[in-house]
Amino acid sequence: MGVWDLTTNGTGWQAFGTLSIAKDGDGTLTGKWGSMDLSNVKFDDHQKLTFIRTVRAGDVAFSGTLKDGTLALSNERGGKVTGVRRMPTSPVLGHGDLTCHLGGSDVAARLVVSQKLAGTPEAKWTSDFAQSVVSGVRIKDDERSLSQETMVDSTAFESTFEGTVKGHAPPQSGQSDSLGFKDK
Repeated sequence: MGVWDLTTNGTGWQAFGTLSIAKDGDGTLTGKWGSMDLSNVKFDDHQKLTFIRTVRAGDVAFSGTLKDGTLALSNERGGKVTGVRRMPTSPVLGHGDLTCHLGGSDVAARLVVSQKLAGTPEAKWTSDFAQSVVSGVRIKDDERSLSQETMVDSTAFESTFEGTVKGHAPPQSGQSDSLGFKDK
């Protein structure tokens, strides 16, 4: 489901919060309202969300619907809450300007490694020379690897890159880029 920025409107007051709904590996939904865990979280095929929030005064049952990007919740005590999905941004894990030697020419490229919403790494390789598709991005501790397929005219070239990150200093002449990738 994602993360939602919540607004509760009362008579003469407003409160703000964050609702996070996720799916465990076994398919069970979990949730948090701020830092507080929710229980009995369910989301059905009709876009209906239900959960229990435990507060000082006891358990409060919430139900609501997701429609047109807005979450409308109400509770058994008459409270109304609206939520807007927080649009996550993929944090850049690193980037580097690279020079590749292809067919007797040096080609400038840029590699940007970021993180998908699910937490898995992805990469984009851009160059004025050709179109490239990056796959198999792996980041484990200081080890890095990725595969790249580059189309030049109608010919595809495959490359695999592996490397180790050592510190955060820019590379010296002859070393790999700051992301730790080096042509294999």
